[in-house]
Amino acid sequence: KIETMKRGAICCDYGIDKDAFTLAIQVLKQDQKTGHWILKRTFPTKLYDEYLNEYKCSECYREIRCTESQLVNYPYCHCGAKMIDEQKSEV
Repeated sequence: KIETMKRGAICCDYGIDKDAFTLAIQVLKQDQKTGHWILKRTFPTKLYDEYLNEYKCSECYREIRCTESQLVNYPYCHCGAKMIDEQKSEV
């Protein structure tokens, strides 16, 4: 399928053309953006026996709300940054 895509044919299974395929390869070759979640605040109410926290992405400032133990469910932000650094705190 890759050789077919390189020649510019449309992939019957996925409907991806050569330009989309080329763009996907370029994106995959780029260095992975990295970041960390910044703790903005902690809510006084408890959820699942843990406090609910509000975090923001160090790259795009997207905000999420989850408990500390649920933070492992967010290894990437929507901006594509891989959250590998330690979480930091604004509080």
